[in-house]
Amino acid sequence: MANENTIGQVKVLNSGRNEAVISETNIKNAGCTAYIFVDGKEYKVPVDEKGKWSFTPPGGWGEGRHVVSIEIVDRAGNIGNPTFEIVNIDTSGPVKPEIFRVVAGNDYLTPGEATGDHKPVISGVAEPHGIVRLYGSDGVTVIGSTRADAMGAWTITPELADGEHKLTVKVEDGLKRVSDSSDTFIVNVNNGAVTQAVKEASDEAAQTVEPLAGDVGIHDNIKPIGIYKDNFTLSGTAEPGTVVQVLINNAIYTITVGADGKWSHRATDLDDGTYITQFRYKDRAGNWGPVTQRVIEIMPTEPEAPQIMRVLDDVGQNDYLAPMSYTNDKTPTLSGVAMPGSTVYIYENGVKIASVVAGQDGRWTTTIELNESLTTHNLTANYVDPFGKTSKTSDIFNLMLDLSTPTQPELSEVYDDVGRYQGVLKSGDTTDDTSPTLTGKADAGTLVRIWNGNELLGSVIANGRGEWKIDLQLEDKKSYTLRIDSVSKGGNVSAPTPDFELSVDASILPPADIDAVYNNNDGKMDPITNGGQTNDDTPLLTGTGNDGDIIYVEVDGKQVASTKVENGKWQIEVPKLAEGAHDLTVVVEDPSGKVSEPSAPFKVIVDVTPPDQPSKPGTIIDNEGPVTGPIEEGKPTDDQRPVFEGSDGEKGDQVELIIVDKDGNPIKTIGTGTVGDDGKWTVQPDQDLGNGEHNVVVVITDPAGNKSNPSDPVKVIVDDSKPAPLENFELFDDVGPYTGPIKNGDVTDDKNPTLQGSAPAGSKVNVYLDGKLVDTVDVGADGKWSYEFKDLNEANHNVYIRPVSPAGVIGDASAPVSFTVDVTPPTTGTFDGVYDDNKGLEQLVPIIDGEYLTNDPDLILKGTGQAGDIVLVYSDVAHQNLLGSTVIGADGKWRFETSEMVVEGEDKTSISMW
Repeated sequence: MANENTIGQVKVLNSGRNEAVISETNIKNAGCTAYIFVDGKEYKVPVDEKGKWSFTPPGGWGEGRHVVSIEIVDRAGNIGNPTFEIVNIDTSGPVKPEIFRVVAGNDYLTPGEATGDHKPVISGVAEPHGIVRLYGSDGVTVIGSTRADAMGAWTITPELADGEHKLTVKVEDGLKRVSDSSDTFIVNVNNGAVTQAVKEASDEAAQTVEPLAGDVGIHDNIKPIGIYKDNFTLSGTAEPGTVVQVLINNAIYTITVGADGKWSHRATDLDDGTYITQFRYKDRAGNWGPVTQRVIEIMPTEPEAPQIMRVLDDVGQNDYLAPMSYTNDKTPTLSGVAMPGSTVYIYENGVKIASVVAGQDGRWTTTIELNESLTTHNLTANYVDPFGKTSKTSDIFNLMLDLSTPTQPELSEVYDDVGRYQGVLKSGDTTDDTSPTLTGKADAGTLVRIWNGNELLGSVIANGRGEWKIDLQLEDKKSYTLRIDSVSKGGNVSAPTPDFELSVDASILPPADIDAVYNNNDGKMDPITNGGQTNDDTPLLTGTGNDGDIIYVEVDGKQVASTKVENGKWQIEVPKLAEGAHDLTVVVEDPSGKVSEPSAPFKVIVDVTPPDQPSKPGTIIDNEGPVTGPIEEGKPTDDQRPVFEGSDGEKGDQVELIIVDKDGNPIKTIGTGTVGDDGKWTVQPDQDLGNGEHNVVVVITDPAGNKSNPSDPVKVIVDDSKPAPLENFELFDDVGPYTGPIKNGDVTDDKNPTLQGSAPAGSKVNVYLDGKLVDTVDVGADGKWSYEFKDLNEANHNVYIRPVSPAGVIGDASAPVSFTVDVTPPTTGTFDGVYDDNKGLEQLVPIIDGEYLTNDPDLILKGTGQAGDIVLVYSDVAHQNLLGSTVIGADGKWRFETSEMVVEGEDKTSISMW
């Protein structure tokens, strides 16, 4: 049971099935009987042991809205408080919606009409509260959606690209049923198609179900009462002290009748919607009397204003009129929306002139008759809803009725402004102008239309002085019968002008073309480009045509020469032209004397002045071998294709490198290039120069073909031959007791040995130590060179050299010299004594007073030391007179034999080891 102080919304069942079932389960009601009142008609349904009952009226509910009251009665006859439901049955589904109008700016479009507005406002009517979806040309793509209001009105503003759009709408009702598509409304937007959908309705919105308005199917004694405020009062009379039970939806109130026999109950602060009320009296014996029911609709404060959505002029062709339009239709057809079931009244300047009943989807259509005595017709509408309440008035839809017929217009002139023959044309003429200009007169403000039979060629509005002018767009090789009429603002058509016969032939005599222009200096045929330069001041023109035609040559608009077409071809040499730019054109004249327009101009720039003599190249760059960079003139290079650079000439000039003989005669061209924007040029020969000495000159040719005098020659010596390996060199030791050449495998105590030799004067020598280049030595004018190594470490070393030619070419390596640097003195060694060789018997010479005394000049000296060390024997203690040397053997012993080492007398000998 509802709270007695709370008025909730009544339970509503919306169904598309006539056999819809209502039911309830409450275990407390098991075994009871449910008394069900449908639109005042009573039915009984048993409640099962689980407290459940269900009900469908015999034969079904019937279309429309039904008020249901349920009372549960137990076995003892006690009656519970009644509850209410509303059952809405709609088995037919939504009615096909309609597109009433498409507004582009201030224009109301007629189906098929073109517009430049990419966002037209589209409006129409559909089932109230239904979801309206707008579809593009394919009938599948949704390009916009919205919800229809309570009257069924809707508006969608899609974004349309250029092109034709076949627009339709469908509506989906609260039961998810979708209507058939509306009739197609064609809108042409310049050049495009639908690009995107706008304001698509959300799923949440689509799931909202609103109760249907109207009273179809409701029993007469409970017909709805409409109230336009948020409260109502129930009242009555009865015997004082009588108890009155009041139900509003499922809220219950109990009231006692006053001493004056009156009672009342006021319900306040109510939301818009449907409310079912019921009241009954209890007598003194405690018995409840019969029930009195009411259905009350709480409505908005005032009914919404209706809309005049479409005004159709169907005189002649159908025109959808916009507000402030002129019309010649005295009986236009109006369509719009209002509250479903309401009576719509149409007013002309405030006077009621027609009425119509809005359908259950809110749409209405009626044909009115305008008062011809009025100048302006201000059309408005309002309606009286089913509860007798009058709505606000719609917006004004203004119309101007124009039944006047324009006077016959005048075609004053048809003018040809194309070709050599221009001027006013007469009927029957032929013209080469496919867009002749027509002028004339008509009633001011009327629409002047130009026809070719039944084909509309164009239209224009006559100005305030009644003058009009238009450039037609006509097809070539076609005859026209031109006729002009005018249309008043209301759409009434004047009588047409007399026919004007005109033929269009734009190919009367087409201009000849200059196929080619040649520089034919020196018998050559070098093409000249349009806008190009030439040093031929009498260029040759060629083309094609019809035999017998005469070709006239014009220079800068002046005729200078002519020739005749023979065998379909013509050519002519232009008389001498002055230096500068010239426009060359030709005009053709056929044997009948017809003359064409001049051909498109062929521009030539005559330049017969050669460029100044260039200077010889400022820089020649070697990019090959180990020695690269700028080459001094007269110095050899190993680069067969060195890069030449200069700064003579002007932008676009051609640079030519030429090898000449000693007399300056050209031998061959070795490369070409173009002068850049900065006046500089770079050229690399496209062929090897070859070893030897070459004289190279520069020649500049301007875009017109004028060549400069050659520059002074620059001498280029190329030599990429490989020099032979060097053999005449030695490594020299000039330190210590043993000096001289260091041979392969030697040991030296010189940490700074000198490498020296001879090679071709002017060349270079690369010196390598232990596989690495350590220096490059210049060879002197005498062909000699030398290099001193610095502070070599004690170790084995490898030295070799490679020759470098004056051009920078490196030869093969010499045979390497391998040697060891050892500057550390021996740490061990002895001198054991001097021995005589007495017939093969070695005897130690005795020491007397610290000296060896012997008369044998052939002595043997012996001692010990480190294997491999060298023992030097000197004849003096100053180590100035070297007698010889020997190597200490692997056993650590050494011996040195003298041969007449000493003379008779005293001789002193010293020994050194290293």
